Amino acid sequence: MKIYITILILILPIHVIANPKLNNHKTTNLITPVNYFINHVTKLEKINDYLNKFKTASVVGVSGIGKTQLVRTYAYENSKNYNLVWFIDGSLDINQEFLKLAKSLNNERGAGITENGNVVKNLVLEYLKNKNDWLLVIDNLKIGDNNKIKDIINWEHNGHVIFASQDKHDLSHAIEINNFNRENCVKLAESILDEPSNTKIDFLSKNLKGYPILVVQTAQLLNQFKGVEMETYKRKVIESSDKIRLNVDLAMSKLPPSAIDLLYQISLINNQSFSKNLLEYIANDKTTIDDDLYQISKYSLITSVDANEQNPVFEMHDVIVQTIIEIIGDKRAKKVLENIIDNFLASTPHTISEFHIFRDGKTIAENFKVISDHAEKHKINLSKEMHLKSYLITIYNNQSNYLEIEKLVNWFDKNEQKKNFNITSMSNDEKARYAAYLQCIARYYRNRYSDFDKSTQYATQAEGVQEGVNGYEELKTDLFYQLSLNNLKIGDTKVASQYVPKLLNTTFFNNIDAMLSFLSGDYKKSLERIDDVIKQRLKKIKKDDLVFTSDYLLRAQILNFIGEYQNAKEQINQLYDMHSSKEKDHIIFARIYTQMAKSELGLNQTLDASDHITKSIEIFLKDKERNAQKDDYSENLYLADCYVVQGDILLNQDKAEQAIASYRDAQKIYFYLYKDKRSNVEQVSYLYTQGAKASCQTKDIYHYKCFGEPQIDDFGKDHPNTIDMLKYCDKYKMDLWQEVD
Repeated sequence: MKIYITILILILPIHVIANPKLNNHKTTNLITPVNYFINHVTKLEKINDYLNKFKTASVVGVSGIGKTQLVRTYAYENSKNYNLVWFIDGSLDINQEFLKLAKSLNNERGAGITENGNVVKNLVLEYLKNKNDWLLVIDNLKIGDNNKIKDIINWEHNGHVIFASQDKHDLSHAIEINNFNRENCVKLAESILDEPSNTKIDFLSKNLKGYPILVVQTAQLLNQFKGVEMETYKRKVIESSDKIRLNVDLAMSKLPPSAIDLLYQISLINNQSFSKNLLEYIANDKTTIDDDLYQISKYSLITSVDANEQNPVFEMHDVIVQTIIEIIGDKRAKKVLENIIDNFLASTPHTISEFHIFRDGKTIAENFKVISDHAEKHKINLSKEMHLKSYLITIYNNQSNYLEIEKLVNWFDKNEQKKNFNITSMSNDEKARYAAYLQCIARYYRNRYSDFDKSTQYATQAEGVQEGVNGYEELKTDLFYQLSLNNLKIGDTKVASQYVPKLLNTTFFNNIDAMLSFLSGDYKKSLERIDDVIKQRLKKIKKDDLVFTSDYLLRAQILNFIGEYQNAKEQINQLYDMHSSKEKDHIIFARIYTQMAKSELGLNQTLDASDHITKSIEIFLKDKERNAQKDDYSENLYLADCYVVQGDILLNQDKAEQAIASYRDAQKIYFYLYKDKRSNVEQVSYLYTQGAKASCQTKDIYHYKCFGEPQIDDFGKDHPNTIDMLKYCDKYKMDLWQEVD
């Protein structure tokens, strides 16, 4: 049936085939306008005039009147004048739309724009403000939507902005798009009809009030009817008070049941962009997809916006979407949505690595969000909604998108508090997804807040649920990994090791073994293990994927401890580049700067090291959520690591007294975090040794005891660091056992 897709692209409204390679040097998401767009020369000239005079133009008119095609035509015909041509869908989340632009600018131009949903719009506007080679189109604005773009309407800039809206309010330099006159209707009809005749053209120009989308739709239907059937259809059009509804009803009457089902489903996903592959995931009958798309397109209910032969992308006009939703009704819409979710989830891979590849498919990730929003709006089955959101929170965890994760955590906790999740009535699959959601929250609290206790609380709850789940072995393995990792983070290597047998023959085994070896000070083995993890993941995942963040951080830290500072710096620079589009006070940069500073210190780049460790501490301390509720102590492991590196830098600069203060800050955190497990963590011994050496340099017996005595108590007299510490301090004639005055 692949031939149908080819026919669709060749003979039907091929008007919106995407043109991503408009010019090699351009950044654009421009979609080629329809090939039957006619007689808007005056309007196009007026847009050009307004842009040249005022840098802004507005196109105003009712839905379906041709605003989008007008601005697409202007952008297409004038693309040579711009290096950036970008369309923002004003009906969607504006920040997310600007995020797409930011990603493109970062990838293609190295713009360095922070990809944070809260600030990305303002950062993009600031980036473009003083440039003059760009065109920004804010399209698809509904009645009342102008309010959410007031800052852009009033924005001063050197480029060009076009607004396409149903609402004239607040817009200046407006060009109103009215219904076509007879002459334009005739030209439009002639361009669409397969067999133009005076009778057909006269009918189209007289009975549709010059409404472009209706002329196009009716002409396409006339192409399908012959003889008596055509005359009957024409009579119905004349008599109908809602001709769009009539045309959709008639088109649907000609569609096979599978195509009607697919049409209903399309109306409840992201109708602005959906791929054939996505439809294959949600369709009830995957074997008829090609034929269904051909039939639906034949009646102009959808159009192609990307003519990729294997996986084309389509859009459906809002007017048609609204009509179909009215036909469906709320009750049936809810059932259709649940059907979409059932099929979508059934198509979603259960394994972590395969899901990672799946979610990167064309139009997949954005449709997870749109379908999830529809699910919440229509109040579908809570278990299904939770299942869908569990995948969404997984995507956000991999992106370190903590703002969106927080919303999903709050949604879950709210339903938990209301006792809306009934474990006893859940099926095996539902229990598995419930546990998966808990595991995602556990990962969030560990990565976002370094709150290992709360992370373990959610993971332990998931463990209780998983005990009653059959199958889902990879999900269970992930749980054991999280429980083991959380215990390692607080120094409890004994409990962490109990989960190791359950991780055999998985990449998680090497992850945990790398951490165990790291904590014990066996850095050579730790490096071998984490290199094995990275090697295995690289077989399926690109090297710059954010899923490697924790692996690369650990690898850089190991390399720093074994003195391979240049390799450590190269690794951490790669990680920095991977996250460069994030806000520079994102918590991930605090950890990156810590290892960057450590490697720079080893390379004798002391000023750079000092600058980076200062930035790291500032990020940690500004992040109020990470601070303890009381200001007397913190359990932030990564802040402690930061203080140790700061102490090393100060000690290198002959600022031993200041170094002692930093080491003491780290010691305090380690004390509350590791409690009686400090002897399991070689990095604590390193801290004690460094603190003792700094104290001996300044002849500070009090602090020598503060560091030296716990070194011996926790690690023993025969530990290499103890021997090194005592030997070092002997040179300064410091006696650890002398009385303090």
